[in-house]
Amino acid sequence: MAPSIRVFYWVPLALPNCVNTSAQPTTVDVPDGGTVIVQREGEGNGAANVRWSEIISPAALDAEIREVHEALEKDLSSLEKFQQGGYKTARRHFSELAMLLAITAEHDGEAKYKECAATASARFSEVASRSKAGTANAYQHARQSLSDLSEMLRGKQPQGAPAKIDWSRVADRAPLMQRLGIIDREVFSKLADEQTFAENRNSIGRHAECVAAIGVVLRQPGMPQADHADYQKYAQELSDQARQLAQFAAQNDHRQAAETVTKMHGQCANCHAKWR
Repeated sequence: MAPSIRVFYWVPLALPNCVNTSAQPTTVDVPDGGTVIVQREGEGNGAANVRWSEIISPAALDAEIREVHEALEKDLSSLEKFQQGGYKTARRHFSELAMLLAITAEHDGEAKYKECAATASARFSEVASRSKAGTANAYQHARQSLSDLSEMLRGKQPQGAPAKIDWSRVADRAPLMQRLGIIDREVFSKLADEQTFAENRNSIGRHAECVAAIGVVLRQPGMPQADHADYQKYAQELSDQARQLAQFAAQNDHRQAAETVTKMHGQCANCHAKWR
Protein backbone atom coordinates (compact mmCIF):
# COMPACT_ATOMS: atom_id res chain seq x y z
CA MET A 1 0.00 0.00 0.00
CA ALA A 2 1.30 3.44 -0.88
CA PRO A 3 2.28 5.55 2.15
CA SER A 4 0.18 8.51 3.28
CA ILE A 5 1.60 11.72 4.68
CA ARG A 6 0.16 15.01 5.89
CA VAL A 7 -0.28 17.91 3.53
CA PHE A 8 3.09 19.41 4.45
CA TYR A 9 4.70 17.47 1.61
CA TRP A 10 5.97 19.18 -1.51
CA VAL A 11 4.45 18.02 -4.79
CA PRO A 12 6.34 19.44 -7.80
CA LEU A 13 3.14 19.83 -9.80
CA ALA A 14 0.50 22.50 -10.23
CA LEU A 15 -1.84 22.97 -7.29
CA PRO A 16 -4.39 20.16 -7.32
CA ASN A 17 -8.10 20.40 -7.84
CA CYS A 18 -9.31 20.14 -4.27
CA VAL A 19 -13.04 19.83 -4.88
CA ASN A 20 -14.40 17.20 -2.53
CA THR A 21 -17.83 17.29 -0.97
CA SER A 22 -17.57 13.92 0.77
CA ALA A 23 -16.83 13.46 4.46
CA GLN A 24 -13.41 12.01 3.64
CA PRO A 25 -10.21 14.07 3.61
CA THR A 26 -9.12 15.42 0.24
CA THR A 27 -6.17 13.39 -1.08
CA VAL A 28 -3.65 14.11 -3.81
CA ASP A 29 -1.40 11.49 -5.38
CA VAL A 30 2.31 12.31 -5.52
CA PRO A 31 5.01 11.06 -7.91
CA ASP A 32 6.62 8.56 -5.52
CA GLY A 33 3.37 6.71 -4.93
CA GLY A 34 2.53 8.47 -1.69
CA THR A 35 -0.53 10.55 -0.89
CA VAL A 36 -1.01 14.05 0.44
CA ILE A 37 -3.89 14.26 2.90
CA VAL A 38 -5.58 17.61 3.36
CA GLN A 39 -7.37 17.73 6.69
CA ARG A 40 -10.95 18.90 6.51
CA GLU A 41 -12.63 21.28 8.93
CA GLY A 42 -12.70 19.95 12.46
CA GLU A 43 -9.69 17.64 12.14
CA GLY A 44 -6.26 17.97 13.71
CA ASN A 45 -4.81 20.79 15.77
CA GLY A 46 -5.82 24.16 14.37
CA ALA A 47 -5.63 27.80 15.32
CA ALA A 48 -7.82 29.36 17.95
CA ASN A 49 -10.95 31.00 16.64
CA VAL A 50 -9.99 34.40 15.18
CA ARG A 51 -12.12 37.02 13.46
CA TRP A 52 -9.50 37.82 10.87
CA SER A 53 -11.66 40.53 9.31
CA GLU A 54 -10.94 42.61 12.42
CA ILE A 55 -7.19 42.15 11.95
CA ILE A 56 -6.43 42.29 8.23
CA SER A 57 -8.66 43.05 5.26
CA PRO A 58 -9.02 40.87 2.15
CA ALA A 59 -7.56 43.75 0.13
CA ALA A 60 -4.46 43.88 2.34
CA LEU A 61 -4.02 40.11 2.10
CA ASP A 62 -4.20 40.22 -1.69
CA ALA A 63 -1.76 43.14 -1.89
CA GLU A 64 0.72 41.41 0.42
CA ILE A 65 0.50 38.16 -1.56
CA ARG A 66 1.18 40.04 -4.80
CA GLU A 67 4.08 41.88 -3.22
CA VAL A 68 5.59 38.56 -2.17
CA HIS A 69 5.11 37.25 -5.70
CA GLU A 70 7.11 40.16 -7.12
CA ALA A 71 9.86 39.61 -4.56
CA LEU A 72 10.07 35.89 -5.34
CA GLU A 73 10.50 36.61 -9.04
CA LYS A 74 13.68 38.47 -8.09
CA ASP A 75 14.83 35.86 -5.57
CA LEU A 76 14.46 33.09 -8.16
CA SER A 77 15.68 34.90 -11.26
CA SER A 78 18.61 32.49 -11.55
CA LEU A 79 20.16 29.49 -9.81
CA GLU A 80 23.35 31.49 -9.27
CA LYS A 81 21.52 34.25 -7.43
CA PHE A 82 19.62 31.69 -5.37
CA GLN A 83 22.82 29.94 -4.34
CA GLN A 84 24.57 33.21 -3.52
CA GLY A 85 22.06 34.12 -0.84
CA GLY A 86 18.75 34.41 -2.62
CA TYR A 87 17.59 31.24 -0.89
CA LYS A 88 17.55 33.14 2.42
CA THR A 89 15.17 35.82 1.20
CA ALA A 90 13.18 33.21 -0.73
CA ARG A 91 12.68 31.29 2.52
CA ARG A 92 11.38 34.42 4.21
CA HIS A 93 9.05 35.22 1.34
CA PHE A 94 7.67 31.68 1.08
CA SER A 95 7.15 31.66 4.86
CA GLU A 96 5.18 34.90 4.70
CA LEU A 97 3.21 33.56 1.76
CA ALA A 98 2.32 30.41 3.69
CA MET A 99 1.15 32.57 6.59
CA LEU A 100 -0.92 34.89 4.38
CA LEU A 101 -2.66 31.96 2.70
CA ALA A 102 -3.29 30.24 6.02
CA ILE A 103 -5.00 33.44 7.19
CA THR A 104 -6.90 33.54 3.90
CA ALA A 105 -8.17 30.01 4.48
CA GLU A 106 -9.60 30.98 7.87
CA HIS A 107 -10.68 34.51 6.97
CA ASP A 108 -14.30 35.35 7.75
CA GLY A 109 -14.45 37.90 4.91
CA GLU A 110 -14.52 37.58 1.13
CA ALA A 111 -10.80 36.90 0.70
CA LYS A 112 -9.49 35.75 -2.66
CA TYR A 113 -8.10 32.22 -3.12
CA LYS A 114 -9.93 31.00 0.00
CA GLU A 115 -11.12 27.66 -1.38
CA CYS A 116 -7.70 26.05 -1.70
CA ALA A 117 -5.66 28.53 0.35
CA ALA A 118 -4.89 25.93 3.02
CA THR A 119 -3.52 23.50 0.44
CA ALA A 120 -1.41 26.23 -1.16
CA SER A 121 -0.22 27.41 2.26
CA ALA A 122 1.06 23.94 3.09
CA ARG A 123 2.90 23.67 -0.22
CA PHE A 124 4.61 27.03 0.25
CA SER A 125 5.44 26.16 3.84
CA GLU A 126 7.23 23.05 2.61
CA VAL A 127 9.20 24.92 -0.04
CA ALA A 128 10.18 27.52 2.59
CA SER A 129 11.63 24.69 4.66
CA ARG A 130 13.52 23.36 1.64
CA SER A 131 14.93 26.82 0.99
CA LYS A 132 17.05 26.76 4.13
CA ALA A 133 19.90 25.79 1.80
CA GLY A 134 20.75 27.03 -1.67
CA THR A 135 20.78 23.67 -3.43
CA ALA A 136 19.82 23.11 -7.06
CA ASN A 137 17.01 20.82 -5.89
CA ALA A 138 15.62 23.50 -3.57
CA TYR A 139 15.78 25.98 -6.43
CA GLN A 140 13.80 23.72 -8.76
CA HIS A 141 11.08 23.23 -6.14
CA ALA A 142 10.99 26.98 -5.50
CA ARG A 143 10.69 27.76 -9.22
CA GLN A 144 7.80 25.31 -9.58
CA SER A 145 6.17 26.85 -6.53
CA LEU A 146 6.52 30.31 -8.03
CA SER A 147 4.90 29.06 -11.23
CA ASP A 148 1.97 27.70 -9.19
CA LEU A 149 1.63 31.04 -7.43
CA SER A 150 1.62 32.91 -10.74
CA GLU A 151 -1.19 30.68 -11.99
CA MET A 152 -3.17 31.32 -8.84
CA LEU A 153 -2.83 35.09 -9.19
CA ARG A 154 -4.04 34.85 -12.79
CA GLY A 155 -7.27 33.37 -11.50
CA LYS A 156 -6.54 29.75 -12.39
CA GLN A 157 -6.40 28.52 -8.84
CA PRO A 158 -8.42 25.38 -8.15
CA GLN A 159 -11.54 25.34 -6.01
CA GLY A 160 -11.62 23.09 -2.99
CA ALA A 161 -13.04 22.28 0.43
CA PRO A 162 -11.76 24.22 3.46
CA ALA A 163 -8.90 22.58 5.34
CA LYS A 164 -7.94 22.98 8.97
CA ILE A 165 -4.75 24.97 9.49
CA ASP A 166 -2.08 23.65 11.83
CA TRP A 167 -0.25 26.83 12.81
CA SER A 168 2.70 24.95 14.29
CA ARG A 169 3.57 23.93 10.70
CA VAL A 170 2.65 27.02 8.71
CA ALA A 171 5.83 29.06 9.19
CA ASP A 172 8.90 29.19 11.40
CA ARG A 173 9.00 32.17 13.74
CA ALA A 174 12.37 33.49 12.57
CA PRO A 175 11.26 34.47 9.02
CA LEU A 176 8.17 36.17 10.44
CA MET A 177 10.34 38.16 12.85
CA GLN A 178 12.54 39.15 9.91
CA ARG A 179 9.44 40.37 8.10
CA LEU A 180 8.47 42.46 11.12
CA GLY A 181 11.89 44.10 11.06
CA ILE A 182 11.60 44.93 7.36
CA ILE A 183 8.13 46.42 7.80
CA ASP A 184 9.38 48.46 10.74
CA ARG A 185 12.16 50.02 8.66
CA GLU A 186 9.81 50.70 5.75
CA VAL A 187 7.16 52.33 7.92
CA PHE A 188 9.67 54.33 9.97
CA SER A 189 11.19 55.79 6.79
CA LYS A 190 7.75 57.08 5.80
CA LEU A 191 7.19 58.93 9.07
CA ALA A 192 9.87 61.56 8.42
CA ASP A 193 7.33 64.36 7.97
CA GLU A 194 3.62 64.88 7.46
CA GLN A 195 3.83 65.08 3.67
CA THR A 196 5.81 61.85 3.34
CA PHE A 197 3.37 60.18 5.72
CA ALA A 198 0.33 61.42 3.79
CA GLU A 199 1.77 60.23 0.48
CA ASN A 200 2.41 56.74 1.88
CA ARG A 201 -0.38 56.25 4.39
CA ASN A 202 -2.09 53.54 2.33
CA SER A 203 1.01 51.33 2.33
CA ILE A 204 1.64 52.18 5.99
CA GLY A 205 -1.88 51.05 6.83
CA ARG A 206 -1.52 47.83 4.86
CA HIS A 207 1.81 47.01 6.50
CA ALA A 208 0.32 47.78 9.90
CA GLU A 209 -2.43 45.25 9.20
CA CYS A 210 0.23 42.70 8.32
CA VAL A 211 2.04 43.36 11.62
CA ALA A 212 -1.25 42.95 13.48
CA ALA A 213 -1.79 39.63 11.71
CA ILE A 214 1.70 38.38 12.57
CA GLY A 215 1.04 39.32 16.20
CA VAL A 216 -2.03 37.09 16.16
CA VAL A 217 -0.20 34.25 14.40
CA LEU A 218 2.57 34.29 17.01
CA ARG A 219 -0.03 33.53 19.70
CA GLN A 220 -1.64 30.56 17.98
CA PRO A 221 -1.45 27.06 19.49
CA GLY A 222 1.74 25.27 18.52
CA MET A 223 3.81 28.41 17.93
CA PRO A 224 6.97 28.76 20.07
CA GLN A 225 6.29 30.19 23.55
CA ALA A 226 2.61 30.63 22.68
CA ASP A 227 1.71 28.89 25.95
CA HIS A 228 3.53 31.52 28.04
CA ALA A 229 1.31 34.28 29.43
CA ASP A 230 3.96 37.01 29.15
CA TYR A 231 4.69 36.14 25.54
CA GLN A 232 0.98 36.13 24.74
CA LYS A 233 0.70 39.58 26.33
CA TYR A 234 3.58 41.04 24.28
CA ALA A 235 2.23 39.63 21.02
CA GLN A 236 -1.31 40.80 21.82
CA GLU A 237 -0.14 44.33 22.59
CA LEU A 238 1.93 44.46 19.40
CA SER A 239 -1.11 43.41 17.39
CA ASP A 240 -3.33 45.97 19.14
CA GLN A 241 -0.84 48.77 18.53
CA ALA A 242 -0.49 47.81 14.88
CA ARG A 243 -4.26 47.98 14.48
CA GLN A 244 -4.17 51.47 16.00
CA LEU A 245 -1.43 52.43 13.55
CA ALA A 246 -3.62 51.28 10.67
CA GLN A 247 -6.44 53.46 11.98
CA PHE A 248 -4.20 56.52 12.32
CA ALA A 249 -2.91 55.97 8.79
CA ALA A 250 -6.50 55.86 7.51
CA GLN A 251 -7.20 59.10 9.40
CA ASN A 252 -3.98 60.72 8.09
CA ASP A 253 -2.94 61.41 11.70
CA HIS A 254 0.85 61.69 11.46
CA ARG A 255 1.45 62.58 15.12
CA GLN A 256 -0.53 59.67 16.54
CA ALA A 257 0.97 57.28 14.01
CA ALA A 258 4.53 58.30 14.96
CA GLU A 259 3.76 57.93 18.67
CA THR A 260 2.27 54.50 18.08
CA VAL A 261 5.35 53.32 16.17
CA THR A 262 7.51 54.47 19.09
CA LYS A 263 5.36 52.40 21.45
CA MET A 264 5.69 49.41 19.14
CA HIS A 265 9.49 49.74 19.20
CA GLY A 266 9.40 49.65 22.99
CA GLN A 267 7.09 46.65 22.95
CA CYS A 268 9.41 44.73 20.64
CA ALA A 269 12.47 45.61 22.73
CA ASN A 270 10.79 44.41 25.92
CA CYS A 271 9.76 41.14 24.31
CA HIS A 272 13.18 40.50 22.79
CA ALA A 273 14.87 41.17 26.12
CA LYS A 274 13.04 38.18 27.56
CA TRP A 275 12.45 35.81 24.65
CA ARG A 276 15.13 36.34 22.03
